[in-house]
Amino acid sequence: MSTTLHIRVDEGEQLHERARERLTRAERGEPAEPMEPVLQFEWLVDFDRLMSEPNLRLLRAIARHEPESTTAMAELVDHG
Repeated sequence: MSTTLHIRVDEGEQLHERARERLTRAERGEPAEPMEPVLQFEWLVDFDRLMSEPNLRLLRAIARHEPESTTAMAELVDHG
């Protein structure tokens, strides 16, 4: 089964407001809504840093080979 990772760049206050809303609902005992995986960034520069070419190569290698350990992962991209 495939899962889609959603990537969002929001201002910090928007991120915190959504988190506060989820916590408030949880404190009231309301059931949690199912959430899709989301990778959130406060600043676009942080997203850019993560999506650098070396990091993308690493992510592709992990997806393709599904290494069993960080050592095996490093060997895939010649960092071992």
